[in-house]
Amino acid sequence: MTSITRSIGFALANILHPRMIWLMIWPLAIALGLWGTLALVFWAQIALAIAEWMQQGLAYAPLIGEWDFTTATLFLAKVLILVMLVPLIQLTALLILSIFGMPSMVEHVASRSTPRLERRKGGSLAGSVWNSRISDPEDGVKLLAVQFAPGSRTDWHTHPGGQLLYVISGSGLVQTADGVTIAVSPGDVVEAPPGERHWHGARPDSPMMHLSVTSGGDTEWEESVTEEEYLRR
Repeated sequence: MTSITRSIGFALANILHPRMIWLMIWPLAIALGLWGTLALVFWAQIALAIAEWMQQGLAYAPLIGEWDFTTATLFLAKVLILVMLVPLIQLTALLILSIFGMPSMVEHVASRSTPRLERRKGGSLAGSVWNSRISDPEDGVKLLAVQFAPGSRTDWHTHPGGQLLYVISGSGLVQTADGVTIAVSPGDVVEAPPGERHWHGARPDSPMMHLSVTSGGDTEWEESVTEEEYLRR
């Protein structure tokens, strides 16, 4: 089986899952109810306004300016309203889905394909931080692939055995408690000695992904990074 076939099968298996179907249906139902209610309440007023606008335009047309198009324009106005409702409903459903449904979709697909994918402590209002564990903690060395959305970062923290960061993509920042800020890009390696208080994350205008290698015990999380600390250069 080729990689393309596997990818298509994986996509279909997720899309046809009952939870995914529900996540796609309820935004459409809300959008349909919203615009349907508005159309029913203001149907007559909108139809008459559009029909009147059409009749005013036809009044200036040569030869047919004296004809009565009241019934025809009213019918066309109603058809136009129905046609306009279709993209309005679709766009509204997509907006609702992108804001409220997409995070649930991502969580659903991630939990099925990568059960160990977990949302760790960290992140800001501008984005979130995801960790995907690659190695088992029983090995003594923990290897994580960490993805940062633009503007997101970890909280202040320390590692009993230190930490090694290898940047894979994007651009980010690493800051220590003494105020030193390091800008990082793909290929950069940053080492945090054991017990050094620091944070790391993406720049405001770019996502960032890095590998994290730690040992010596669990991460000791502290308070969140303030906007002032994040913007300090």
